[in-house]
Amino acid sequence: MEPISTARFRSDDDKLGRHNGGDVTHPLVLALAICAGAAGLEAVLAGRGVTRRFIELRVPRLSPPLKAWIVIGVAYYVICFVVLYRLLVFPRTSLRTAALSLVVIVLLANAVWNYLFFRLRSLRLSFIAGAFYGLVAPSLLTLPIQP
Repeated sequence: MEPISTARFRSDDDKLGRHNGGDVTHPLVLALAICAGAAGLEAVLAGRGVTRRFIELRVPRLSPPLKAWIVIGVAYYVICFVVLYRLLVFPRTSLRTAALSLVVIVLLANAVWNYLFFRLRSLRLSFIAGAFYGLVAPSLLTLPIQP
């Protein structure tokens, strides 16, 4: 009698959504939920006056229009989704946890910036938050994550 291969059972577990040590949430669903939650939080914190605030701003001549910023925002969330998904398929390690935490911090910092800039209309506070964001976001590039 031949021994039963455990590789087959692992792939069956993966098809059922059991990843990374028994998680029952599929990485695709979890990445989508995190991005959707962050986008929803961003919308709630920004408030209803985003278009009006954008029109009131005195911007440089070559600054993108609001419609372009919407496309940029969609691209941002697509990138965040891909990064989250890629991280979530890795086995649980402290490095993966650190990377996931940084991505979530970046998403939350973006939502807070929207609150400061659009709802509070505070250029000073949004600048400070942007500086914090500018420090955290590039740190994701320095993490040596290998599959």
